[in-house]
Amino acid sequence: MLERTSRLLRIALIVPLLGLLPGVSTGAEPNDFPHFVAHAQDIFQGKGDDFASYVALHDAYDRLTPAARKGAGQLLSMIDAMYGRYDDASRHYADTFPAKVPPLCPSGPYAQTPLDAAILTVAARSRVLLINESHSMVQTRAAIIELLPTLRKAGFTDLALEALNPANADSLINAPAGAGRSALPDDIKAGFYLREPVYARMVENAKSLGFGLVAYESEDVDHQRREAQQADHLQAWLNLHPKGRLLVIAGYSHIWKNEGWMAEKLMASTGGAVVSIDQIDGLGGCRGPKPAAVPSLWLSSAGQAWTLHPERVDATVTWRTSDRRGHASTWLSLGGMRKPVSVPSACHGKRPCLVEATRDDARGGVPEDRLVTFKASESSILYVTPGNYIVVERTLKDVRRRSLDVQRDGTPVWKLLP
Repeated sequence: MLERTSRLLRIALIVPLLGLLPGVSTGAEPNDFPHFVAHAQDIFQGKGDDFASYVALHDAYDRLTPAARKGAGQLLSMIDAMYGRYDDASRHYADTFPAKVPPLCPSGPYAQTPLDAAILTVAARSRVLLINESHSMVQTRAAIIELLPTLRKAGFTDLALEALNPANADSLINAPAGAGRSALPDDIKAGFYLREPVYARMVENAKSLGFGLVAYESEDVDHQRREAQQADHLQAWLNLHPKGRLLVIAGYSHIWKNEGWMAEKLMASTGGAVVSIDQIDGLGGCRGPKPAAVPSLWLSSAGQAWTLHPERVDATVTWRTSDRRGHASTWLSLGGMRKPVSVPSACHGKRPCLVEATRDDARGGVPEDRLVTFKASESSILYVTPGNYIVVERTLKDVRRRSLDVQRDGTPVWKLLP
C-alpha cells in the first residue's frame, strides 16, 4: 500500500509546483508552502512522529495566504479526517472547493426514503453496486457502514475497496473474520485511508458480516489508464466469481458512467448490471422539505430513483448531519453502534492533545477513535463500541495511558495504567 501513499504524494507535490509556472502563483510567501508539503510528506510516508507533524502542518497552513490555501485545503482535510477533526476537514475542503448552493429537492412523484430502506429497490437487479465516498467527509463512510448488513442479506458477497492494491493486500484479504482491528496495523503498511478509524470500522464490520474483500486500485498516474486498470481488476474478479455480487467503494467521480471514469469502462466490459450511487452532490441536503438527518434517496411510487446527474449516476443521496462531537444529530455514533465517551482531564488540560482509544485485544491496530484538540475549550469526546480499551493521551512532551471499559449502556469505567 506504499504505492498508494506515493500517488497521493505526487498529487500533493503538483500544487506547489504550480507556483513555478509562468503566470501561476499560489500567493504564498517563498518558504510557507514547502514547509506545509514537507510535513504532509512526513505523515503520508510515516516518517517521525505523525502527531507532531500534524501539529506543525496546521501551523504551516495558518501561515498560508488564502490563495495558497486553495491549493492546500483538500490535502489537509484528508489528514484532518484521520485525526478526528471533522469540522476542520469540512472547512479546509471548502478552501479548495467552496461550498455550492444545495440543489433543489425533487418534486412530483418522488418521496424521501432512508437509504437503508431504499437501497434494495435501487440495487435489486444489479450485480455490481458502486457507492462513492469523500476522502475528507467521513460521514460518507458512515452511511456505507449502515448499509452493510442489508446488502449482505440481499446477496452481495464481496466488498471492493479503492484503498486496497492487488499487489500487496493479501494479508488483509486473507485475515480471518474474527481478526478485527488486529488485521489493520496503525502504521504506513495499512495505507493512508485504512488508518482512518471509520474506514477501519467499515472494513472490520464487512469482514464480520462475511463479506470478502477485493483489491482493485491502480497506481498509474495517467487518468485514463488508471480508470481502465481499476475496471479491469474488477472485471477479472467478476469473471472468476460468476455467482458473486460486488459492492464497490470508490472515491468521488470514479463511479461516474461517463467521461472515461472507471464505472463507464466497467459498464462496457460487463454489458450492464452496474448501479452507481452518488453521495457527494447531496451532502448538504437539498432545498425544499426539511432535510433528513439520515442519508436518503428519493423514490417514485414505481421505485425509480431520482438523480441530480442522470448522465453520471443512477441515484443521488441527500442528507444533512452534524460533524460535531457530542451533538445530538451527529453521524459519529454510526447509527447507535458507537457510544460517546468524554475523556476526563484529557492530557491534564494541556494542548495540543492527541487521544486514541484502541481495543485491548487489538493493540497496534487502528484505533476505534482518534482525536486531536488544539484548545482547552475543545471537548475530548470519543465514539467507541462497548468493550475494553487502552486510551493513550499525548501532548508533544508527555504520555498518559488509561484503561477504559465501556458498558453496553455507554457507561465508562476508567483506570490509570502504569
